[in-house]
Amino acid sequence: MQTDVPASKTRRGLPIAALLFGLIGLLELGWVWMENIKASPCGKPLTEHYFSIPSLLGFMLLAIRTGGKRLAILGVIASAPGLLLTMASLPSCDFHHSLRAGRESAAIQTLRTIHNYQAQYHATNSRFATLEELAESLMIDADYAGGRPISGYVYSASDITAKTYCVHADRANDKCGYRDFIICEDGIIRFIESENKGAVRRGEWKPIGMSPDDVEISVGGTLIKLARMGYKTGAIDLTRGESGTRGTPEIRAAEAERAAQLLGFTVRENLDLGDARVWANEESRVKLVRALRRLRPRLVFTQFWDDPHPDHAHASQLAREACHVSGLAKYDQESGQERWRPSCVAYFLFPRAVTPSFIVDVSETSERKWEAIRAHASQFFNPQATGPESRVSAKAFLSEVEARDRYFGALIGVERGEAFFVREALNVDDPVALLTRPMNMYS
Repeated sequence: MQTDVPASKTRRGLPIAALLFGLIGLLELGWVWMENIKASPCGKPLTEHYFSIPSLLGFMLLAIRTGGKRLAILGVIASAPGLLLTMASLPSCDFHHSLRAGRESAAIQTLRTIHNYQAQYHATNSRFATLEELAESLMIDADYAGGRPISGYVYSASDITAKTYCVHADRANDKCGYRDFIICEDGIIRFIESENKGAVRRGEWKPIGMSPDDVEISVGGTLIKLARMGYKTGAIDLTRGESGTRGTPEIRAAEAERAAQLLGFTVRENLDLGDARVWANEESRVKLVRALRRLRPRLVFTQFWDDPHPDHAHASQLAREACHVSGLAKYDQESGQERWRPSCVAYFLFPRAVTPSFIVDVSETSERKWEAIRAHASQFFNPQATGPESRVSAKAFLSEVEARDRYFGALIGVERGEAFFVREALNVDDPVALLTRPMNMYS
């Protein structure tokens, strides 16, 4: 019995099959498109891993030399959109990245515009405005104040006072991009790159340093990095550096203020406990506790306790004690402040025998860190200086600081790093994320 299908029928059937597969792929593409529009307020479909088997089959069938040119052409037209989106979903394709980059650029430009309008509003009203007030003043569109997704981002405001404000640009959902942005009264746009939207917020990280340049040298790169991520950073200097070999308290105060601007600080204070006269006594502890309760930092950086400089050693002890008693409700009740205890004290500038608990990659912030260090011009090497020389003013000192940053960077396989030690065991939520980061196996 004859069972073979005549070749002519096969040649006629293939274009029809190709057309059907192409139409199925087109319907599938339409469904994906609509689902993305419903699920994502980004405004454009962003299915990351689209793969259209019908569209591919349609093209494969058309690759066979067949008749039925009209049907073949229709099959190509129907299959093409699904195949193109399949190709755009490949990891090597930058299609989705380009869309996200465009959205991020629009969000950054919007934040800059809002910042300019905030300055105008403040000049007229002596305070910053909510987004609703900016909209009422016809400075921004009402959609930005209504919490509606605009090009994949939702805008909101926080920390609105006479002197402060923050405006957030948060992704409408996790498909809209990788980053959330924030701009505050200092005009610096900061971001955080996270899988979870809405993660960037103004936070508090503050170092406690003995003299005005200790922070810049040991933790400057980390603080710049945190500020760029959206955290609120600042410093509490314990002395004015009046016993230093070079400079005057007035000169050093001006230098510290300039460095604070470069570091992105929102606050820098000086407790003036007396240079070379810092002690962990009750008077100093009360001063520091009141500053901590007022500023409410979540994390405190300070000097390591084993240091040959007595002010450094005492500053370390004072910081740890103050962070603890600051959380006692009945301590210094006469101040009328609410208790506050930072989550952790992390130490910097420790002896070579101490193994760091963690190292922060500061390769991208190193240049700005060195600008902040050089802001303390009275303290460091200057061939035109005529005053007496000290250890920190020697030419080799800054080379040692740079070598230390490079050493700690090498331990984690990056160009530069800043190392910290904590007494407590670190509580790791995601060990896979932590232990799959690039590391130096020989460190």
